[in-house]
Amino acid sequence: VPVGRTRVCFNAHRVHDPQLILDYFGTLDLVEFSAVDDQGNYTENADPRRYAQSEYACGLFRFRKRQG
Repeated sequence: VPVGRTRVCFNAHRVHDPQLILDYFGTLDLVEFSAVDDQGNYTENADPRRYAQSEYACGLFRFRKRQG
């Protein structure tokens, strides 16, 4: 998912604050978040808040359905 400053690019393409993605899937548990930053560096088990002000990072979210 493109993550960074929330905005719409090219009339349709959306960049989301990572917290918005977490909110969208609030009924699921976040298992892992990894990301590729604006410089192309890949980080496993990253803190989603670190990417909230990115220009155009890539967030990789892994969710799990809650038991119960």
